[in-house]
Amino acid sequence: MKISNNLIKYCFFVKAFLRLLLMTVCAMFWSYAYHTCPAAAEGNENSQIQSNASENSVNDHSVKDFFYLLHNKSEEIYDGNGHWGENKFGYKMLLRDSYWRLDVYGVLSEGNWPDSNIFRQRAKEIVQYLLQAQLEGGTGVFGIPADPHNPQQGKSIQKEIQRYPKCVRNGWIVQPEETFIPNLYYDHGYALVSLVRVYKRTHQASILEAIRRGADWILGKPYTLNVNYLSEVSKGLCYAYGVTGDKHYLAEALKMYKEVILPHQTNSGQWDDPHNGKLVYHGFIVSGLIALIKNLPPDHPDFTEINNSLTKALELMKQEDLNREFGPKEDATQTNAIAWLELSEYRRLTKRENQALDRLISFMLNDKEAINDSSGFTLQRYLYKDFIVGWYLEYRKQLK
Repeated sequence: MKISNNLIKYCFFVKAFLRLLLMTVCAMFWSYAYHTCPAAAEGNENSQIQSNASENSVNDHSVKDFFYLLHNKSEEIYDGNGHWGENKFGYKMLLRDSYWRLDVYGVLSEGNWPDSNIFRQRAKEIVQYLLQAQLEGGTGVFGIPADPHNPQQGKSIQKEIQRYPKCVRNGWIVQPEETFIPNLYYDHGYALVSLVRVYKRTHQASILEAIRRGADWILGKPYTLNVNYLSEVSKGLCYAYGVTGDKHYLAEALKMYKEVILPHQTNSGQWDDPHNGKLVYHGFIVSGLIALIKNLPPDHPDFTEINNSLTKALELMKQEDLNREFGPKEDATQTNAIAWLELSEYRRLTKRENQALDRLISFMLNDKEAINDSSGFTLQRYLYKDFIVGWYLEYRKQLK
């Protein structure tokens, strides 16, 4: 009888061990499935990527027509040297007006589009404009045009010049020694990203040199508590690491997230201050997380923490993009679309994620009438905000 009881206990412990082992293996499988085939993790409802235009609420022909409206309107105000609107409206736009177009023209110039030559030419001109801006600034930063007439940033530009009279070099606001101008961080980080994308296609030595100068400029700079700005310079460092292999860049990007950005994320996936809690800035931060996770191997000690943060942030963004009614001047449609497209370069989007992206594009299409009726900065803002539909076109083509 004693032997029988011991046998029963032994069998019980074996059964418990096997159950625990099975649960562990299942957890590992679903974690692997989420990274390699996230559609599987969403269940049968989301198990297949949308790849047919007829299944999509966004008509590809409408998107193409809308992109060419944006492109043609842009051509009407093109200055001929990588930037737009100064000759027509009398002020310089921030660099984002150029590098967001560069991302799209770069993608389309590689595709089989009737106007690929024009797209390729515009991309080259924007690259030269960015390289010139960095060299004229003289510090490595991609600066802010020191033009107080800019309708969006004119007052901020005036304040920076008053605070730091020596911050202007050759018409660009830069950051001399012993000054702190966090407004530089966003455009600088994203300009780095755009140049890295071009370098991956062209392997042009002068672009790589500019990338190194730009990434080196970030190292040792003070951290801003505006986490979407900090996320963009972190993103720039991640992209720079990808083409240089300089581990200092990745280490600094990771440090920014661990020390400043992640501590401000709530359990819902949102960031906890009123400014960065807005959906438009949420998209910026998600883009930075995507850039970071792309460069961390799964066995990195911080991979799980970064991945958990990204997972929460993506879930929140997906729900917002699927349910929110976006107004005509909401930049979140653009910033979130960029994040989804960048995520698609890391892994396949699920069906629901594709639906979220499609819905953002559909709201941009509603801007057509306003674009035709607009002028000045209002027109320029619509043009650079919605230009991302060109990248979406190429993405849709690759799905078919």
